[in-house]
Parts: sequence; C-alpha cells; structure tokens
Amino acid sequence: MEKNFFIAVGSKGWLLIASCLLITGCQSLAITLTQNAMENTVSKKNVEALNHYASINVKQPLRVATDIHYGELPSSRMDIVVPSQGTLQPYPTIVLVHGGGWVAGHKESMLPYAKLLADRGLAVVNIEYSTVPAGSFPTQLIQLNQALKTLGSLHDWPLDLSHIFLSGDSAGANIVSSYAAILNSPTLQQKLLFAPAIRPQQLRGLIVHSGVYDMASLYKSGQKLPWYTRWIMQQLIGAYSGEKPPSLRRLYIMTATPWLTTDYPPVSISASDNDLLTQGQTSPFIERLRTLNIPVEASIYPKHWPEPLSHDFEFSMQYRASQQVFDKSIDFIHRYSRRK
Repeated sequence: MEKNFFIAVGSKGWLLIASCLLITGCQSLAITLTQNAMENTVSKKNVEALNHYASINVKQPLRVATDIHYGELPSSRMDIVVPSQGTLQPYPTIVLVHGGGWVAGHKESMLPYAKLLADRGLAVVNIEYSTVPAGSFPTQLIQLNQALKTLGSLHDWPLDLSHIFLSGDSAGANIVSSYAAILNSPTLQQKLLFAPAIRPQQLRGLIVHSGVYDMASLYKSGQKLPWYTRWIMQQLIGAYSGEKPPSLRRLYIMTATPWLTTDYPPVSISASDNDLLTQGQTSPFIERLRTLNIPVEASIYPKHWPEPLSHDFEFSMQYRASQQVFDKSIDFIHRYSRRK
C-alpha cells in the first residue's frame, strides 16, 4: 500500500528535497524520497487499522503458507491463504499484487487483507516482486507470470485455476492490468518476448484500486505539476522503465490502456477523487473500457464523501468506503466465478 508522495512529504520536506535536487538530481534520490514518504505515520496507521480489522473479522480457520518460492530471484516469494475447512471443490483464486510506486511496499502488509478474502471463501495468493532499483520493467510482469505458472504445480492446494482473478493497488494495479493486456495481445507478447503462463479464458476478472493505467499520459501530465513533483514522478517512471529518459515507445508497452481490446476481462475498479491519479488515470481507463463494451464496475468516491479518503484508502478498512469496496470485490468475484 502506498500514499501519494507529493501529499505525504509535506511543505518542510519539500524544502529539503529542493536542496537535495540542486546537489544531486539523480534517480536514486527520487527513489529514496519516495520510499521514505511511503513509510510515514499515516501509512503505518493504515496498516495497523487493517491488522486490527482482520483480527476481529476473520471468523473461520485458515490454512496459511508464507514465502513459497516461485522463481530464482530473492523477491520471488508468495503466500497462499485458503479456508482450512474446505469442500471437495477448489476455490476461485485471487492473486494480490501490492503497490508502492514500483520502489517500495511488501507483501507482508497485504497478508491481513488476504486473510479477509480467504475468510469469504476464496483461495488467495499474495505475491512479492522486485522493486526499483533491484528490478525494472518488465521484471515484475515476468515474476507475476512465473507465480501463475508455479500455481499449476501446487496440487495439494485447493486452487481453481480456471477461475483466476488478479488484483492490485496503485503500482500493483498497473502490473496486473498490464498483464491482462499482454494476455490478450499477441503483438505485445511479441514486443516483450513474453509467453503467458495462463490462457485468457482462465482470467475471469481484475480488481484494481487507485492505479496507473496509462504510463505515457502520466509521464506527460507531469508538465502541469510543480517542478519538484514533476521531477520525482518522471525520475521514478524512468527508473522503472529501465530507460533514462524513457522513450514514448517504452512508455506505451508499460501499461494497459494502449492495448485494450474487446477481449479484455471484466474489471472492478475503485478510487477517490481526492487522489490526483483519479482524473488522469482511473477515469480515462473506465471510459476506454466502456467504449469497448468491457464490463466495468466502478466505485469512485467524491471529494465531499464524509470520510477522509485518499490514495489507497481501500486497504485501511477503518472507513465505511473501504469496507464497501471490499464487499463489492467479493461480490464481483463470486458472480464472475459462476459465469461460463
């Protein structure tokens, strides 16, 4: 989970940033500043709120395994959580990909959320992946693909791999929405030399929150932002792209929007209008999905909502809106699991 760095740092922090920029002006500084901003007091309180909510709302016994390796990289680890009092039938499988601006975050912060999902009758896979600078695009997509391939060999887990759902927040939403685009685009598969581990028919839907869906648009939109925000955002995108500066061709293959087709899976999507990403990313993504007649269920909370919702509010679970999004996600999964 993450919080917008331009909100989290604060005015005093930006004075320090400005001084550092004059001295260094490097990607590593932008990465460090963003990592520090995401480890702020508000973010820690949100994690605590999620832990507390899960502790009192998970009602049934769960089978939990952590740090299952799915690849050779140190970060290629995943958790699996399923109901321990199972039926003879496998459970619809949801794969969680955490956020963190491509430079931060970890799967451990999502484990309580995974338990909440499993408590509602799902098999949950919670994956870790390489963050910048350890790994740049498309390492994260390759790792997600490796995790999905590994699931096919775990025969002692009740995973229904004919009903897979991918879910991510912020950078995680970027990763899973991009994977779905690759899955349905032979052209993109060729450009990335990518062989999907699953068939398009296995992916029954996406559940995405506060995400980035058009990297080129985001990179260009920086021209309208204050110079310090623009500098950090473009440095982060450049670091994730593996190019400095990233080419337009590179930016186009890093997100879903340019590659959407009518075969794209159904989407459940949420965001808050208090999030600066919503107007430029979430809303155009929803509009494009609807233009293509792709089923999309949107929960966009207005600025006047009576709770202080911001980027990634969906996982705090201390808000009524967070709980509503969770319930809608569960309903979305169960409905699309029943469809042939």
